[in-house]
Amino acid sequence: MPKSAYDSVLSELRGRKKSIKRSELIYLLRSLGFDVVAGNKGKHFTYVHPGFSVFPAGTFNGGHGKDDVIKFPYILDAIGLLERYENELRELAGETS
Repeated sequence: MPKSAYDSVLSELRGRKKSIKRSELIYLLRSLGFDVVAGNKGKHFTYVHPGFSVFPAGTFNGGHGKDDVIKFPYILDAIGLLERYENELRELAGETS
């Protein structure tokens, strides 16, 4: 049985916590339906899910370089938010846990 989108994203984040590039994190979050928006400085990003009436926005900073690696604490924060809202994210995607 193929993995769900939620399981695939969480597995990718957990397996590569210290080597996810900015473009990869944006792609993974968008694959779960998140809107990812660059802040005023260009390297700060905020992500929210339009399917939630109340969802704490996640943030991350890409650091330096064209497509640099996201800092470890930001990946841990993203994993924590995904885990905290697992049931809701699965429901929005039409999945069951």
